[in-house]
Amino acid sequence: GNTNTLPTGRMIAVRWTTSGGMQDLDGLDSGDSVAWGVSADGSVVVGQRGSPSGSPFVAFRWRVLGGLQLGTLGGTTSEAKGTSADGNVVVGSSLLAGDFYQTAFRWRASDGMRDLGTLGSQSYAAAVSADGNVVVGWSYNMRNDRRAFRWTASGGMTSLGTLGGNDSHAWGTSADGRVVVGT
Repeated sequence: GNTNTLPTGRMIAVRWTTSGGMQDLDGLDSGDSVAWGVSADGSVVVGQRGSPSGSPFVAFRWRVLGGLQLGTLGGTTSEAKGTSADGNVVVGSSLLAGDFYQTAFRWRASDGMRDLGTLGSQSYAAAVSADGNVVVGWSYNMRNDRRAFRWTASGGMTSLGTLGGNDSHAWGTSADGRVVVGT
């Protein structure tokens, strides 16, 4: 594990293992960072990181074999919230160019970061199925109510509705993407 001393009040992305203990994923040369998700075998961690100058947070994908910063969809900030079981698909949200709207994304090494669209205005991806084919989160609809969504490449973004209230959020999905949980 990393035994370096960090400045008080600094947040850093970490990975803990039974064999290695606590590990700093970001290095002492960067700004704050947060880890939000991990692959099934623990070799890939996703989250967001800043810079020492205090620049906005940008999504990252860290691998045991070497890290990779994912970037944005044209805006200044992004965050990676979840990853597939093998770590090859990452989901989260990014500001678009002009920094006015946040939109859900799905990143794959083969085609990079893809905008998943919205149900009206903004969207946020929270989790992805084990194979990376189902993404869940929430989006504002045309009436500006938040709605849980389930996204697939073949069906796009679909609202999951509510139990009669104005808002719903999807926070997680089962490995096969057939069960979604939230509020």
